[in-house]
Amino acid sequence: MDRRFRRFPSLRFSPFLMLRWAFLLIALAATSVRAQLDLGSQDVPQSEIDDYMDPFYHVIATGLGGGRFTPRDQGTGWDLGFQAGMVPLPDRQPFQSTNLSALPLFRLRSGARFGGADLMARGLIWKDPRVGRLATYGGGAAYGRDVFKGKVPVAAAVMGGWDRLDFTSTYTYRYRGSALGLFDQDVPGDYTLTEQVSGGGLMLSARLGDWTPYAQGWFEWTSGRFAYLYLDPRDDKNHEVKSDLGFPGARGSLGILWHGAHIEASLRSHLSLEAGWSWIH
Repeated sequence: MDRRFRRFPSLRFSPFLMLRWAFLLIALAATSVRAQLDLGSQDVPQSEIDDYMDPFYHVIATGLGGGRFTPRDQGTGWDLGFQAGMVPLPDRQPFQSTNLSALPLFRLRSGARFGGADLMARGLIWKDPRVGRLATYGGGAAYGRDVFKGKVPVAAAVMGGWDRLDFTSTYTYRYRGSALGLFDQDVPGDYTLTEQVSGGGLMLSARLGDWTPYAQGWFEWTSGRFAYLYLDPRDDKNHEVKSDLGFPGARGSLGILWHGAHIEASLRSHLSLEAGWSWIH
């Protein structure tokens, strides 16, 4: 990070510490972009902006699309619970400039099932006046049937899902230095980061007493958009730096379910880990 720019303030512990760290990672990404582009210099090619943001899009997509479905009985009922996941950050640029080792994500989840159909919705909205507003929400549908009723019953399901993350923040940073006559000035700006992950997949599961191991394969499409709007003191006009990318990806997952609690590991560009619990009625 350019030394002329002040880092975001550290965040204190709270029950929503995981979301605060998620905020901080995205904030650091945006701050690094601002510093690298020198107040959004118009001389920076669009390809360089996109290349810089691309690793962040992939990390967010890895966590955002994980843990949509676990095996469900083919009866009628509903469930309510939570999910917590994390994506370990690779030890390479641009993540070496952050103090985080993983991107966390926390969501509430609810679902309903009838016969072999399973409907799901999940998300969480969180605000902090010091950082910004984060909203994650999504849903999906699955349909599964038993395919083998031997000593170890096996079921198969077809799945579809969509998830979205919206992050908005307003931040004022101080430009330190005499270049361009901007010594000791506060420069206001605001930015948004929006990402969507949609896809379809197949799941196989087996029942081993109270334990249900499962495997999933997904094909997903990700679209990400970053926009930074700032007032440039050099001309007192608003300028915008933006990046808009879309890319495909394949996800493979392995997990195990036990009395409503599950753990899952998946690989999609990066490794991600997820755990959750649902009260199943």
